[in-house]
Amino acid sequence: MKTKMYRIKRTDHIETLIEIDNVEHETYKNGFLFIYQAENNLVSVINLNNMIALKIEER
Repeated sequence: MKTKMYRIKRTDHIETLIEIDNVEHETYKNGFLFIYQAENNLVSVINLNNMIALKIEER
């Protein structure tokens, strides 16, 4: 499993950094990013409707 960093920049230019461990995979659908963590059966959801940039880094 991988640790991933999600760097999100909103339309008001505020930047957010989210770090999630044990990412199995992610899916983008209808303006939302779904991040699946199979180890503990969690799904994180990020609303990207007001975002202008998304950068994903693996560690």
